[in-house]
Amino acid sequence: MKDLKEKNYYEVLNVPRSATAEEIAEAYSRAKSAFCEDSPALYSLYSEEERKDTMDLIDEAYETLKDPEKKGRYDALLDTAASAAADEGPLTALGGFDDDADLVRESLGVDAYREVTLKARLAVADDADPVAAEQYRVLYTKLEQVGLKKSCKVFAVTSALKGEGKTTTAFNLSYIMGREFRKKTLLVECDFKHPAFAPYLDAVPAFGLPDVLSGEAELGETILRVAHTDLYVLPALRSVKNSISLLGSREMALAVNSFRREFDYIIVDAPPVLSLADMNVLSKVVDAMILVVRAGKTPRDMVNKAIASLQESDIAGIVLNGAETTLKKYGYYY
Repeated sequence: MKDLKEKNYYEVLNVPRSATAEEIAEAYSRAKSAFCEDSPALYSLYSEEERKDTMDLIDEAYETLKDPEKKGRYDALLDTAASAAADEGPLTALGGFDDDADLVRESLGVDAYREVTLKARLAVADDADPVAAEQYRVLYTKLEQVGLKKSCKVFAVTSALKGEGKTTTAFNLSYIMGREFRKKTLLVECDFKHPAFAPYLDAVPAFGLPDVLSGEAELGETILRVAHTDLYVLPALRSVKNSISLLGSREMALAVNSFRREFDYIIVDAPPVLSLADMNVLSKVVDAMILVVRAGKTPRDMVNKAIASLQESDIAGIVLNGAETTLKKYGYYY
């Protein structure tokens, strides 16, 4: 997986090659605000040197893409690289990618996935709820630390029972990772009994993850990219009866392994722990769990049972959703 320094200028600013001058300027503004000195997204994740290098790269990308003449020369260079990759294989000078398809797609700044926008309003989108957004930033920084320490990149978001807010938590967390922290993040819907992603999206694919696992569709047909972010979404779309067999299948394990190679992080919206046996099967292909608990609703004994049922898994944290504290709406405990 490439870090920011290995991306081309279009990827640095998170825009397609077809972007207008206005769109490039807007993307530059977003990138600068995400990595500026006062950005809450930074926390302790980046050193002063790393922040300066990132800002310099963002400036360099913008200076090239805003100038039509420089942009033309840069596009020609990308075209040449893509042509060479198709004829001769991967070019180590451009990052040493694993296969030609990745090099062509990434060097061109072209995303093979269909682009969509979010229909549902998220608390973290444009800081609609600043307090909640701040807490999701904190949650991400904790997960980043867990990931670096324990080599975790696949996190399942689950709950003791249905209705705790796990899907909302998964969407907000994934969005802030992909938009503000610029991590290539895949949000995967694995609650096959109660799929709930469709209302969040302005469009959905013809097929979902269950269709891929049953051999009726390809992954490329089902993954969507949320516009102006590095967030990708893989919905389930339909409820299935054989959820356990699909989640525990060889195809599921292979899919997750392919996700690990392409994405920085994978967030799995998982089934509730206590009401379904699916979670026990799914826990075998994820690295760590995030347990969502709704304050004032989830009985304490149910929380204890949920934690006990996950004792063989690595619990990265517990999200207390809806808590009336000085943080108003959300609290996170680790």
